[in-house]
Amino acid sequence: SRLDGELTSLCHGVSRIDGEHVYFTAHSNPQRPYDLHLCRVPLGGGAMQQLTQEDGKHTAIFSPDGSCFIDTHSAPARAPVIGLRRKDGSVLNVQLQAADISRLQAIGYTPPEEFCVKAADGKTDLWGVMYKPHDFDPKKKYAVIEYIYGGPQLAIAEHSFIVHFSMGALAQRLAQLGCITVTLDARGTPERSKAFHDACHGTFCGTLTDDHAGAIRQLAERHPFIDGSRVGITGASWGGYSGFRCMAEHPEDYKAAVSQAPGYDPYASVLYECYLGLPHDNPAGYRKADALALASRLKGEFMLACGTSDHATWTDAIKMSEALIRAGKVHEFVVLPEQYHGYDSVHDDYLWGKQAAFFRKHLNF
Repeated sequence: SRLDGELTSLCHGVSRIDGEHVYFTAHSNPQRPYDLHLCRVPLGGGAMQQLTQEDGKHTAIFSPDGSCFIDTHSAPARAPVIGLRRKDGSVLNVQLQAADISRLQAIGYTPPEEFCVKAADGKTDLWGVMYKPHDFDPKKKYAVIEYIYGGPQLAIAEHSFIVHFSMGALAQRLAQLGCITVTLDARGTPERSKAFHDACHGTFCGTLTDDHAGAIRQLAERHPFIDGSRVGITGASWGGYSGFRCMAEHPEDYKAAVSQAPGYDPYASVLYECYLGLPHDNPAGYRKADALALASRLKGEFMLACGTSDHATWTDAIKMSEALIRAGKVHEFVVLPEQYHGYDSVHDDYLWGKQAAFFRKHLNF
């Protein structure tokens, strides 16, 4: 039915069901596909109605009787605002409360900037967020570091104001070193259409590196403050895989990479089966997904980092180091004793210091 079709393609989560409507959050604006709005549809069938309007992401908490809801919304460059609306979306109070970021602004806060570029196919829109240092000067030239994940199960670009730990928060932290940082959700990631997500099916790395490298090139052409000759990339877990692969396949774009807690061997993890099927059914897809086979193609500066207790990726990190040694590729390997897939504060601070020094040295900032 039309109702089923809309919910299948748009619904993010059901918020409330009353006697007349189903209320749910959805990516309902095709011009801004990652915005999240509260919507509703009649239980008896009919058109979907979007109840919130402001760009960005909205969350809704309904009153006990369901007659109204608290609407909290924000965007990357707009701090959270809390308003009150009737259940039909009409405004009762446009602002009950607004976040106070005056202390942040007092230390030179530069707000993030959303952007849209084209995928490698020249027609598909890709969305991301750019972070700038607190003392950003548009007349200067800045090195760029992409914070990547690239895994087909997560969209990581933060299209709301950062108020908690996230990959966007890590990218923003990196920018304060004195560079531009970028996060991007390319083809093969969720929260868009099925066709957009299906780019990873059977060969999830097929469009990955072309989309990301192409996006960086477009941003360098668009913004005179971006130095396209000084580009680095970093990521953890599947981001460790994606960052290495981007650098190996596009050495003309990426000059330095840090690969944290990386998984490189598709035969070693059940995670790949969701997207590639079984190895005996898709041998070509598995061979192409094997990042260890790309060791000889690596150019530029490369750092591996992994915890010794990370049962999921320690073996892959060792395999990659051995492959690089046999290929004659000089690299750094940061060992984090007794650390798992995430690190405690002491080891995390240590790795951040190593990463900062690595990028400052090799990207010259």
